[in-house]
Amino acid sequence: MGEPLTVLEEQSRVVDPVVAGHRGHGGFTGLLLGSVGQAVLHHAHSPVAVVRG
Repeated sequence: MGEPLTVLEEQSRVVDPVVAGHRGHGGFTGLLLGSVGQAVLHHAHSPVAVVRG
């Protein structure tokens, strides 16, 4: 395993698309993405889909 961003970035080299979940928990109401989702969008090597449960 490893840090979520590192793992998702590495996997984005071999999977298409990367699908990341969004739990909707956090201190900022209305925030569209969490820190991992935002970082994956900027660092992934393939398309990214961020979905809510």
